[in-house]
Amino acid sequence: MKSDRGPNKQQNQALRLLRYIWPHWYLLPPILGSMVTATLLGLAPPWLLGVVLIDRVIIPRDTSLLLWVVLGLLGVAVFRQVFDVTQRYFLGLLSQQAIHRLRCDLYQHLENLPMPFFSQAPVGDLVSRQVNDADALDHGFHSLVTEVGVHLVMVLGTLGLLLSLNAKLTLLILPFMVLLGLTMHVSRQVVKGFSVQVRQRLGHLATAATETLSGIGVVKAFGMEKAELDRFSAMSHNILQSHMRLIKLEGFYSAAVERLSAIPTARRCATRLATTRPHDEAA
Repeated sequence: MKSDRGPNKQQNQALRLLRYIWPHWYLLPPILGSMVTATLLGLAPPWLLGVVLIDRVIIPRDTSLLLWVVLGLLGVAVFRQVFDVTQRYFLGLLSQQAIHRLRCDLYQHLENLPMPFFSQAPVGDLVSRQVNDADALDHGFHSLVTEVGVHLVMVLGTLGLLLSLNAKLTLLILPFMVLLGLTMHVSRQVVKGFSVQVRQRLGHLATAATETLSGIGVVKAFGMEKAELDRFSAMSHNILQSHMRLIKLEGFYSAAVERLSAIPTARRCATRLATTRPHDEAA
């Protein structure tokens, strides 16, 4: 039963989030269009440098296309930045409008809760959920669009470009791309777990600060300043350690992705070198 609840709970959360996004559906076309265009433009520099510059300029020693390669690189950089800024703006507008409505609904829900609930729930935890969790949801929404949208378009565009250049070599590189996708998925799940842990500890820290400040008279009357400081420092140090674990995981994730991404490129270069060397020796 526990395995059935997890997917159902995630599906319900996704549907509830979609309810806040759908009123602003008119922002989705410019977001998707600019995202796809900017991502595909990111594939143009490798094609210009690898196919046009090397195969048609350097190897045949023909400089007639050199100016067009330079202008193409400059144009791609400019247009990619324009579409990237457009995507960021409309994505930020969509997420902030959805988060604004979510904050208001959450605040209204808290106001309508019965009084016994507030006697059991820590005030600091409620404040942290009202503020920090909404910001975390905004960050998660941007990450979702980046991972599901940008990475998917990048992988499909890269596969299409490689298939157009060399289908046989692409089939040899395909296992590394599958391994890269699995690494990204597993790392994302681990980072997500540590992010939830950090947010929970931030809520506990806010609860401790709220309790101390609301009862500051009692704390001063009994000389408990040092004890409360030690308790607050220990909780803050736990958050520091959680953040450092999260930073290490993100660094390991980036390094693993970079190394796995470099393997197909190195393999393609080695294959290209092996095929061009016999021609040089025959010449």
